[in-house]
Amino acid sequence: MDAVLHGAPEAHVDMHIPATDLLLMERITARGMHLFTQAGTVHDTVNLVQPLVDPFGVADRDGESTSLDPSALDREHVGPLATVIDNARIVGELVLLSDPPGPMITTYATDRAVWAVVVDSPHAPSGITARPVSAETLSRHIAGMLSAGDPEVSHA
Repeated sequence: MDAVLHGAPEAHVDMHIPATDLLLMERITARGMHLFTQAGTVHDTVNLVQPLVDPFGVADRDGESTSLDPSALDREHVGPLATVIDNARIVGELVLLSDPPGPMITTYATDRAVWAVVVDSPHAPSGITARPVSAETLSRHIAGMLSAGDPEVSHA
């Protein structure tokens, strides 16, 4: 999983999963420093990643889900998400690099909420949803990407 967090300063995080019970997080700071952290479970890794996409701890409730049309992602067609994008202080991009290409999640953290835009599959004619999320839902999304549907990856 590749996560790029846009804000001031910008950070880049790569998640490497060399074994089902070993996850390695590589965080690259805006100044180019590489920090490595290893975890034995998806749960532990979620606890490391989630504060990067919700640094203000404002992911407190799930809101109504809005389906987005992949062919119309301009301001006029994304509803309340347009205002959220304008007010985002941290933008996170979680991308599963796999073959075939995996899901993607873009998070927008404002002072009041975290919105998640979930793309089930790149270039699909549907499957894009946006909604404000709770910390629990955000955790499930991150864990789902880390395990990528592989039941062998440790969730304990």
